[in-house]
Amino acid sequence: MKKSKIEKIIEDATTDCHDEEETFSGWDCLFEDQLRLPQECEVNHIQATLLKIVQSQGGLAIHAKIRTKEGTLIAPIETLTLKNRPQNTYIEAYKKWLKGG
Repeated sequence: MKKSKIEKIIEDATTDCHDEEETFSGWDCLFEDQLRLPQECEVNHIQATLLKIVQSQGGLAIHAKIRTKEGTLIAPIETLTLKNRPQNTYIEAYKKWLKGG
């Protein structure tokens, strides 16, 4: 059976990860390698620019440093929608993985 693009991304991010912290590190590395920054995005229907990917201090979440008209803030990466649809596939894969997919 042929794997979907999202399934391949999940596999790339999580292969050889032995625990939850390593898995989040795998996602962090994948985002750093694959997402072109800065790039335009939306978060909660607000236009923004994705500036940087940031792993949480505890290592069990991935955040995005974004800039809006109101200023710069940190948001969970799964709340973003990238304007570049092929690039947004990586965030869609992360969302699916978070839900147990």
